[in-house]
Amino acid sequence: MRSLTYLIGVVSGLFFTSAQAQSVDSFSGLNEIPLLEDNDVGLSYMPTYGSDGTTVIGVRVVGYSGSEKEVVISSEPFGGVFGAAVDTIALYAFDNNQTIESVVIPEGVIIIEACAFHGCTNLKKVVLPKSLEKIEGYAFYDCKNLEEINLENKLELIGEGAFMRCSKLNALIVPESLQFLGRNSFFDCPDLWHIYFKGNAPYVPTLDFPVTDPSLSWNTPSSVFGAMPTITHVHYLEGTTGWKETPQTWVHAPWAYLDTWTLPANEPEVFVPQKMVKDGKVEMTLVFGGTLQSSTNLKDWEPIETVSPYLVSVPTADKKFYRAVSSE
Repeated sequence: MRSLTYLIGVVSGLFFTSAQAQSVDSFSGLNEIPLLEDNDVGLSYMPTYGSDGTTVIGVRVVGYSGSEKEVVISSEPFGGVFGAAVDTIALYAFDNNQTIESVVIPEGVIIIEACAFHGCTNLKKVVLPKSLEKIEGYAFYDCKNLEEINLENKLELIGEGAFMRCSKLNALIVPESLQFLGRNSFFDCPDLWHIYFKGNAPYVPTLDFPVTDPSLSWNTPSSVFGAMPTITHVHYLEGTTGWKETPQTWVHAPWAYLDTWTLPANEPEVFVPQKMVKDGKVEMTLVFGGTLQSSTNLKDWEPIETVSPYLVSVPTADKKFYRAVSSE
């Protein structure tokens, strides 16, 4: 039996059980903001009020105390008791959780606030909604086992240090919508060999240290990757504008090494950015949009439950074909 607990202020210590629970709006006259805890899944929520102070316009996920390794966040917790859907993963919501390995964030969420998944060292996979617009600073800092994350087409901002120390990230596709990329957002990501920009390279803010040439103080990829000696291949689509950077070495912040080139405009929906043969198998990274499918005869296709980029290993003797199906 699912139980609800409304917590109305730490000082007053008032608790209302599910038998006493009323609508969220019935508490709107109080100064405190109600906290709802779902004891079945371990997630805690808070409403966001509009300018009138009474209308609930959104719901924030503010904490997780469960024991499940795979967390699927509901868009309308408790059957919609708030009268609004989840739109925010709040500051420190999953901070330093050592249990979770995967998280599915629902459609309707537009922002992941700073440090939301900070220090989730066992987190391997995050499925982001197409509605997401902002990933704030240090949101996934030190998620050292994070391998899969999809950046969707409404994403506009990735904050400072957002994916810092995500040491197992090895390829990313950056949507055309991205306008702002924070400093050190991919600092200390030694396996990050490939980044694919679908649009112009985003703006990067002024560097922390003074420079004599103002033209080098912004829009520089070195401030994104930081001082780690990582070789990152940055791919641009034909007709877009990439970063421009003159190799420099600063005493305390040497530039990351970048190899940039242009992908042809007629590149197919599924393409292979890197391929190698190892131990009788073809190892590939597939970059795609939509839903990936595979076939052995080009007639019968089966969906693959994964996100782009997808790492695949196929025996050289096998015939394996891949295609992408539009998700629209």
